[in-house]
Amino acid sequence: MIDSPPALSFREVSHRYGKTPSVAGISFDLAPGEILCLLGPSGCGKTTLLRLASGLEVPDRGEILMNGRKVAQAGRGVAPDKRPIAMVFQDYALFPHLNVLQNIVFGLSRIEPTERYRRAREVLAQVGLAAEKDRFPHTLSGGQQQRVALARAVALRPAVMLMDEPFSNLDANLRFSVREETRRILQEEGTATVLVTHDSDEATQLADRILLMERGGVVQEGIPDDFLFRPVNPFTARFFGETHSLRGSVEGGVLHTVLGSWPVGEGREVREGPVEVIFREQAFQFREPLPDGPRHPSFQARVLDSRPIGGRRMTRFRVVPTGESEPDGPILRASHRLTTPVPPGETVPCWIDPQLVFPFAKG
Repeated sequence: MIDSPPALSFREVSHRYGKTPSVAGISFDLAPGEILCLLGPSGCGKTTLLRLASGLEVPDRGEILMNGRKVAQAGRGVAPDKRPIAMVFQDYALFPHLNVLQNIVFGLSRIEPTERYRRAREVLAQVGLAAEKDRFPHTLSGGQQQRVALARAVALRPAVMLMDEPFSNLDANLRFSVREETRRILQEEGTATVLVTHDSDEATQLADRILLMERGGVVQEGIPDDFLFRPVNPFTARFFGETHSLRGSVEGGVLHTVLGSWPVGEGREVREGPVEVIFREQAFQFREPLPDGPRHPSFQARVLDSRPIGGRRMTRFRVVPTGESEPDGPILRASHRLTTPVPPGETVPCWIDPQLVFPFAKG
């Protein structure tokens, strides 16, 4: 049995706008059916990679292949309409004078008319909009418009789907469910997808694999859990959720901080000496010991404020010094279980989950 070639391959691709480098020496493969997320802050090069894949830009160096066929190399490339791609952008670009069914059929001009309508109805059913086929775009909600745009792109059966911040125009309370629906549809179709976003929650919810970018290069590549539990540097750790940073040191494989001391942990190699210690807000839990409690460090915390936010409880606290002569400890925040009340003014035990604590050597 012969393995299928990658749906999309970048081979040492570099690009610049004028004298300004946008991406530098990027290489990756996208497997058939895989969802790959290009994640990073504005200006990191992720949208440029998407434009290179689409044919809207050509590389200065390197090669781009789709299904094993070269579509771009230094200074030239195959036109976008000649590539086996479909695109979904922030602006869904639905035709206002066409109804939902007609919007999808419009993009299927390469196939027989009878097959166009059959395929259009099929994908509308898949996205749960079969009953809305005669409605016009302005009568649909934002979530429904996004699903029509997705159905139109999926109907083409592209080798590669390219999506640029497709959920950014949706209300916050819609994004989770629409993203879930999008992932289901892409998986059912087996569509290889490249998604550009600056939202780490979006990336972890949708992606099979993530490329985190900064300044035109890839900082870390892996599955979502790699970024949450195994960040390679402080930038990566901070990009995935709210964190706190404290000074510390590593001596003899033990991490020392103002919150206590505990072993660095298996699989984490940190040079001895001063370190920056990054704590995820989820690392702190109150009152009830974590599993295997005796192995988890703890300290005393004076609660300053505690309120429910987004399905979790956000508690702000001050670390209580261990000795009377010691100065007050730092003020930190914990994101913990909604059902664990911690009244302001109380001093309570706080446990630390070392899996969510990351020491990085300084210098």
